[in-house]
Amino acid sequence: MKDNLIKENSGPHDQKVIAQKKILDRLLSDLQKRESDIYYSSTMDIAFRLADFIKESKELNSEEHELVDSLSAHDIQIILSYNT
Repeated sequence: MKDNLIKENSGPHDQKVIAQKKILDRLLSDLQKRESDIYYSSTMDIAFRLADFIKESKELNSEEHELVDSLSAHDIQIILSYNT
């Protein structure tokens, strides 16, 4: 229900961020399966790992890749609410 409210009341920029967050959440889940030590990493380290993972990933379609490829590690950290 909350996601629907966000989508209905958000502009194009907000919708882009929501789409980026969904992709990043999925990639983070994939990364956690591959790198079990990620749980103990700092939030910035996780963001850097995700940025590298995005660059190397063949699992993203062209639309997904376009949405997240230009994100810096700091952008990723903010989008995933990893600010500490």
